[in-house]
Amino acid sequence: MVFLHINEDSKNYEELDKHFKDKNKQIFLLIFMVGCGPCEATKPHWLKLENDLDDDYKNNKDIIIVDLDQALLNKFENLPKQPSGFPSMYYISNGNKCEDYDSGRDVESFIKWIKSKVDAKQSGGNKKTKTTKKNKKHNKKYLKKTKKSNKSNKRNSRRRYKK
Repeated sequence: MVFLHINEDSKNYEELDKHFKDKNKQIFLLIFMVGCGPCEATKPHWLKLENDLDDDYKNNKDIIIVDLDQALLNKFENLPKQPSGFPSMYYISNGNKCEDYDSGRDVESFIKWIKSKVDAKQSGGNKKTKTTKKNKKHNKKYLKKTKKSNKSNKRNSRRRYKK
């Protein structure tokens, strides 16, 4: 796992821009604004990730966890999405696929989010559920009912407009 702290004092923003291009990287990004109350409350929990994540995840070099000062946003050519507010948290995968994070702002919530994304990608992201005979039978009945109700709705709407 790679942790990047990008602010006015650091010169490592070019490293992050390279990671944005790499389709194998899973980037968890916090964009914060200095002086923003919610950002100042969120950032310490985000920084705890470096110590609190399991070793299984820490040994994975394709996981990138970043905290980025919004003042440096103009330095990135490959940032897939501009934030609409602060703090903003994103999961970026496959080089440009970007998903917003909208859940708890504590270290436990962040860990749960990261684990869910990493585990889903490792398992291929396709969790198919088995359809039992009972479910198939139920689905067929539901489809028949839906078709019947659609036909009657069409009939009723034609009657209303014929007058």
